[in-house]
Amino acid sequence: MKILSYLVAGLMLAFIVGGFLLPSQYLVRQEVRIQASSEQIHPMVADLSRWPDWSPWQHNNPDLELKLGEQSFGAGANQAWFDNQGRQKGALEITHADLDQGVNYRMQVGSNTAEGRVYYQAHGLSATRVFWEMRGEFSQPIVGPYMAWFTRVAVSKNFQKGLDKLRQQVETQQ
Repeated sequence: MKILSYLVAGLMLAFIVGGFLLPSQYLVRQEVRIQASSEQIHPMVADLSRWPDWSPWQHNNPDLELKLGEQSFGAGANQAWFDNQGRQKGALEITHADLDQGVNYRMQVGSNTAEGRVYYQAHGLSATRVFWEMRGEFSQPIVGPYMAWFTRVAVSKNFQKGLDKLRQQVETQQ
């Protein structure tokens, strides 16, 4: 029994030390190559009313209700999502949008904020590389770094799903 107590104490100590040593910041970045120009891609990225067509978030949690703000396209466009009791769970606002630099956004989930962007890079004569990245930090002591690690893993997979769906949507519209 004493060995089990030492083992549990050792694991707890390792968890706490890890919480101080791991980074609390995260950066997630994925990319996809789409057979289309940025002019064809940008309208789907800069318009929040079109995000449900390709972004994975609503599909991951269909119980959330998405509400668009008065403006859905370009800088100033915003949306919020609510649980089935009507409590706001998060919000997103496009802070910058243009064809050359893509779309920058600020997202808030609970007390945590993140900055993200989707941007384009010409790839050959008829393709565009689309990058989706997001960065943020979890400032909660000890558990924040573990949340940052989990966010890197989970969001990375979702970004790739979203970009693959964006590619499918854009390429089938041609």
